[in-house]
Amino acid sequence: MHCGKSVEDWFIESVKKSSGKHSGNTSKIGESQSTSNEIDSDNENNKTFKEWFLEQDLTSKILLVVIAFSFTALIIALPFAILQPNVKNQSILTTSEYVAVPDFTKMNDVDIQEWKKKNNMLYLDVKRVNDYSDSVPKGQVISQTPNSGTRMPKDQLFSVTIHISLGKKPAETKESTTDKDSKKDVETSSKPATSSGGSTSNSTSSSQRVPSEYTSAFRVAKEYLGFAPLSRQKLYEQLTEYENFSNDAAQYALNNLDVNYNVNALRSAREYLSYTDMSDDMLYDQLTSPYGDAFTHSEAQYAFNHL
Repeated sequence: MHCGKSVEDWFIESVKKSSGKHSGNTSKIGESQSTSNEIDSDNENNKTFKEWFLEQDLTSKILLVVIAFSFTALIIALPFAILQPNVKNQSILTTSEYVAVPDFTKMNDVDIQEWKKKNNMLYLDVKRVNDYSDSVPKGQVISQTPNSGTRMPKDQLFSVTIHISLGKKPAETKESTTDKDSKKDVETSSKPATSSGGSTSNSTSSSQRVPSEYTSAFRVAKEYLGFAPLSRQKLYEQLTEYENFSNDAAQYALNNLDVNYNVNALRSAREYLSYTDMSDDMLYDQLTSPYGDAFTHSEAQYAFNHL
């Protein structure tokens, strides 16, 4: 029976075969699961960001959106933060209060002083200077520097210049009559020395020739003094800064002018008081300040003593 095998041997052999088949099936199942995991992994890697994002829960989606907006805002703001000027320095530069320069050419001296007082412009200096002009008649305004509308600080020194026409500049000649008259006023002559025999010494010159620029500076200085009671310092500035005469020519003109600066200081003080109310201290400062009339202290005191 059963080819000489006992029942016991046949049972054991059957169990071994069954076990082998089961082991083989288990191995195949394991391989199948491994292959399925690899496919799922590939599918995960091949998902787009949109698909991945849609699979997240609501909280995760909100958090991701907040992070994305924050990062974008940081990228945009970073260049501005780097280039932004120092706030402390910026506040220093913007502490001054500014006002617009009006058209002073349409104001007289009284109007100008009232405007300065009304707007508390203590550091503003408005002055008139004479300039030659081929197109603007003598005595009329040529221009204002700086132009109206320019911003000026209220707590800093600021100057406005009104240019008044002297008319056309006279043509220069070798020896004009005006130059001759000027030279008569300013040339220094020396009397010729006479010898014991009554003859005149040739070693002594009768006069010293003056450069034409010097006589021109002298003539312009006289015109200025006929227009306004200027101090010596202000007259020097007019000749050198606005008329462009050399320092030597301006000094020559000042040295040969017949002018009493004490009287000019008195005239200037009376003009100020005629169109505005000023305290003694303010008037004194206006007369002596280098940004005002620039009279000496003795000249200003003379004015106060004779008001």
